[in-house]
Amino acid sequence: MSATLMIRPGLLDRIKRYSGIASDDALAGAIGVSRQTLVSVRDGKQNASAQFIAGVCRAFDMSVGEVATLARSTDDVHTDAA
Repeated sequence: MSATLMIRPGLLDRIKRYSGIASDDALAGAIGVSRQTLVSVRDGKQNASAQFIAGVCRAFDMSVGEVATLARSTDDVHTDAA
């Protein structure tokens, strides 16, 4: 079983709304990533890197626990047929 840190669902949109940030470009700049990376992570097409999560934490004075959640996958679990 493997585990991946994922941005909490809806968090990036809430941050944008409550911070008064007008565009994805501005939010990406605050986090320190490209707009393309921001959109890919927000839309679930890309996992958030440690750099991305740290950028959100620094930019908005949040803890890792407030920003990310642990997603577990059973893809790595194999069963043997007898």
